Amino acid sequence: MRRCKPNCVLRFISSIPELVVLGETMTSFLTRNIPPRAILAAGAMTLLVSVVMGRENGEPPAVVALAARTAAPASSPATVDDLDLQKLTRSRKAETIADLFAPRNLTLAALPQVTSAEPAPPPAPSAPPLPFTYLGQFIDGEKTEVFVTLGDEHYSIEKGKTIDGQYKVEKVTPTAVTFVYLPLGTRQSLPIPVLK
Repeated sequence: MRRCKPNCVLRFISSIPELVVLGETMTSFLTRNIPPRAILAAGAMTLLVSVVMGRENGEPPAVVALAARTAAPASSPATVDDLDLQKLTRSRKAETIADLFAPRNLTLAALPQVTSAEPAPPPAPSAPPLPFTYLGQFIDGEKTEVFVTLGDEHYSIEKGKTIDGQYKVEKVTPTAVTFVYLPLGTRQSLPIPVLK
């Protein structure tokens, strides 16, 4: 068998293109001079960790069992006369034990009757809250025109006008505007602040 010189491994690594980078890294690591203090510190840490880990694990169970056997007093082996056979017998009870796997007859009369309560009727539909906001009013003699907003839209309303196809102005007074929600025919009022 041919022995490889130290440079033989390096020549093998450098012959494979993928390992060239690895070889250069390994070469620089293997040729590095490691100070003796670092080697001594690493060895001391390894020894310390092994001692601490050994104390945490305690003794193995086999060692404990062996120690218990050897520590037991040497007595004569147990004989049949020493055993209390009455403790091993099972006493018969007067009551019979029910067969858990026997078929059972379940009848509907035994089950409680469930009475179903009729669900409450759904609540009557109601109009949504009034979506208008009061902006101001214009009074010209007996005619009053009120300005309101619905979202981003501004409306000038007077009696009889339909807004957005859902609300109709029923009445305009100095204190309130009464709307009728057309899908349900519900009346709603928008208060008008009193002028000072």
